[in-house]
Amino acid sequence: MAPVADWPKGLRSALNTCYNIKDSELGGIGSDAGNWDKRNRIRSEERLKDQNRVLEMITEGKSLSEALDFLIMSIERHASDHEMKASILLLDDEGKRLLHGSAPSLPEAYNQAIDGIAIGEHVGSCGRAAFTKKAVIVSDIKTDVLWKDFKDLAISHNLRSCWSTPILSEDKVLGTFALYYNKPHTPTKEDRNTIEFAKHTAALVIIAKKREEKYKIVKEQLELTFENIPSAIYHLDKDGNVLYLNKKGANLMGYSSVEEVLAVKDVSKLREKLDSTFRVLDEKGVPFPRERSSISLAFKTGKPCETVLQFINRNSGSSLWLLSRAAPMLDQKGEITTVLAIATDITFQKNSEQAIRQSENRLRHLTNSLPLVVWTASPDGNLIFISQQWENYYGNSIAKSMGMGWTSFVHPDDLDRAAELWKQSLLTGNDYEAEFRVQHKSGKYHWILVRAIPAKDDKGAINIWHGSNTDIQDKKEAEKIIFESESRFQNLIHTAPVGIILLTGENSKVEIVNNAYGLLIGRTPEELLGRDLFTVIPEAEEAYRPVVDSVRMTGEPLYLYDAPYEVKRDEKTINGYLNIVCQPYRDSSDAVIGALILCQDVTESVMAKKALQESETRFRTLAETLPQMIWMQRIDRTIEYASENWEKYTGIKDFAEAWKVMTHPDDREEIMHVWEQAIATNSSFRHEVRLKNKSGEYRWHSAAGEPIRDEEGNVVKWIGVLTDIQEQKTFSDKLESLVAIRTKELGHSNEDLQQFAHVASHDLKEPIRKIKIFLNLLESRYEEALPEGARLYIKKVQNSADRMKAMIEGVLLYSSLNSYDKKFEKVDLGPILESIQGDLEVLIKEKKAVIEFSDLPQIEGIRVLIYQLFYNLINNSLKFSSRTPVIKITSKTNNSKALVEITVKDNGIGFSEQDAARIFETFIRLHSKDLYEGSGIGLALCKKIVERHKGTIIAKGKKGEGATFTITLPIKHGEEAI
Repeated sequence: MAPVADWPKGLRSALNTCYNIKDSELGGIGSDAGNWDKRNRIRSEERLKDQNRVLEMITEGKSLSEALDFLIMSIERHASDHEMKASILLLDDEGKRLLHGSAPSLPEAYNQAIDGIAIGEHVGSCGRAAFTKKAVIVSDIKTDVLWKDFKDLAISHNLRSCWSTPILSEDKVLGTFALYYNKPHTPTKEDRNTIEFAKHTAALVIIAKKREEKYKIVKEQLELTFENIPSAIYHLDKDGNVLYLNKKGANLMGYSSVEEVLAVKDVSKLREKLDSTFRVLDEKGVPFPRERSSISLAFKTGKPCETVLQFINRNSGSSLWLLSRAAPMLDQKGEITTVLAIATDITFQKNSEQAIRQSENRLRHLTNSLPLVVWTASPDGNLIFISQQWENYYGNSIAKSMGMGWTSFVHPDDLDRAAELWKQSLLTGNDYEAEFRVQHKSGKYHWILVRAIPAKDDKGAINIWHGSNTDIQDKKEAEKIIFESESRFQNLIHTAPVGIILLTGENSKVEIVNNAYGLLIGRTPEELLGRDLFTVIPEAEEAYRPVVDSVRMTGEPLYLYDAPYEVKRDEKTINGYLNIVCQPYRDSSDAVIGALILCQDVTESVMAKKALQESETRFRTLAETLPQMIWMQRIDRTIEYASENWEKYTGIKDFAEAWKVMTHPDDREEIMHVWEQAIATNSSFRHEVRLKNKSGEYRWHSAAGEPIRDEEGNVVKWIGVLTDIQEQKTFSDKLESLVAIRTKELGHSNEDLQQFAHVASHDLKEPIRKIKIFLNLLESRYEEALPEGARLYIKKVQNSADRMKAMIEGVLLYSSLNSYDKKFEKVDLGPILESIQGDLEVLIKEKKAVIEFSDLPQIEGIRVLIYQLFYNLINNSLKFSSRTPVIKITSKTNNSKALVEITVKDNGIGFSEQDAARIFETFIRLHSKDLYEGSGIGLALCKKIVERHKGTIIAKGKKGEGATFTITLPIKHGEEAI
């Protein structure tokens, strides 16, 4: 026999586990039997063989009692004392009683007597071992108090000593292993080794058998579940042979039953039938080779793969779209053993996506045809959507214009009238129409026509306002306005993977869960396993606990389709729609103990139905609410659609007839030439034409048309719009002259205002300077003659003069910012703050203040103004403090937006939340001037400096706890001046 040191590592590991023998001890055992005799080695080898055999019995499908009987007889056979008898008792599911497991050598009457014995601290050797989870040695049953209730039973069967040890799995008691002798006996080292071997092996056998029974039931339930889901499922071996498929999978391959597919042994025949039945195309309509299928790629790459394919029946011509996902199963070496594939019918989703794309295409072409800005507003009048042309036209961001931000662009002389008309429309629900001037991005004011129509529900309540802004001064600019598709018309979400979860017991404890289910509710499987599902997602309990309880209590499956769900995770809400199959889950005795649930995410399909309906409704609503005349013509020149405004304008219902009659004779030939040329070249057209209304009056209109193309780029129809531009034609010259005059007057007014601010500030300084001089003379010359009260009054007058001087200087600086034209330069904030510390050194020492800052960035700005900004903030923090000031200045950079955010935080007296916005207003003081100095203009100046640098400043504070100012500035400005 080979030395123990040369035994296989697995055998040595087993010995270490069973006998607690270290490698160092094994290393000295050789053929000369240095520490072990030959008999002990042979016994150890035979025990290991028996251990392997008992585990093999489990894998061969032997019962638990057969495996345990073999283990007990093996232990008794190898014992040196052949009078020893062994037994295994199993703990019941409630963990309260010990049940007979195996004891072939003990008397049957004794086994029956202790079968079902309750565990407890004083209930024999086995009852105590199971209760305390510790080994119990009873050397003499006759005298030990643990056996006082069972002593007569044991002695009557010639049992005098019993040692019992708990069989554990991760601190959970599975049962007990016990050794009996017919005489008083104390365990030897060999006995202890036997006990360790037995409890270890018994634990492996019991766990393996329970796991086998558990997953056998799960497998049966899963197979039943897979037969009821609407997706096809395939399980293939490494050679591509079908190991399992459901009925849906067989039908998809052209067979009527699963048995027909499994009966075909030659895989190539299955492929031939599939190829003869279907033509397979990819999403672009190109024939799809089999080697690029998800299953082939999964075999080739060893990774999960996904494909979307169109299957066209060669006989009927019908087609369906399938989303195919395949995932390889790997062994311990990382080699592919099998592949699992799921094919889901997504035909409705693909058809819906195509319909939505066509609808959005029509909407996009319609907006391209409109020479105006389109917007929508909530029932209270706040803007909630503005087309991209707003930003292109006005030069300001859409975000800044939302809500009531549009009023900032209206000419001051027109603002009150425009706002009042809008207010009246909101109150009455009547249509809104007004003409007023707005500032174009060029800086000039343009006249626009604004119209808005409310969309109402069945009860007459306003749901939304649809509006448009038409440039009636410069038509060519307005023709560039386009609509952007609303964010609600985004692409639908891809179908989620199938989620599976197994729940047991009244509390719906999670026994099994896959990653797909975890993704649906925003949790990992580890966060769910072993926990009650509705304690993890309590928000789903009201809707889904009744479903689970019904299946568990009745044993009948339930199927839910398009069921809404909503769960929350870290203040985030996850919701959607599911197809749910809920099957009863049964134990080995066929009793229903839980529910096996399969969840398939069908959010995209449900949302596709809603989006298609909404898209068609929006297009019709928008077309009918716009003041323009809109038409749509097929490629064969038949009219598909004409808005009601055609008939309102011409009095003629037939569009084709109206066009012939209404066109001015002098314009007809030219407009038809433009139209024919556009058709010939498949290009858009723009032209101006005079059209006769039903009163006989010809009015100028802007005619615009856009070709609508299919996915291949072929023109399938035309969409066009006619916009009344009569006023623009008439008043264009007059309006341009008026704007030039008003612009010149505004320039003169601004210059006069600037000059006044400088002169007023300069003239006010001189009297204050003289007041201070005479006060100083009065104090110095008559100091001894002045009473104490007079000196106090002089001090107060001096303080008031100082405040007046600071206020005048602040006003001068505040007003001069508008004309400040210095170029931007690189400014390092670190040296700026160091300079401010030097200038405020006396005040800092007086207050014992601490100012903390480091690693501040370099930005582009006006050095003197940046200095003034942080000087004012730090000076305020020093002044408005009731304890030792601590000022912390930090920064963080957002490189993606090229912005830097600087925070100035102090521990001063703070302010209330409602005062956060007021503190930036000029001459606003939150505290008495006698308590804290200040002119009331410092923070207003800070705000103006930040805005001149195209940044923002916000303040947050709490009374008695300090204030925080957050300044956001661009890192770069280029070559522009402030």
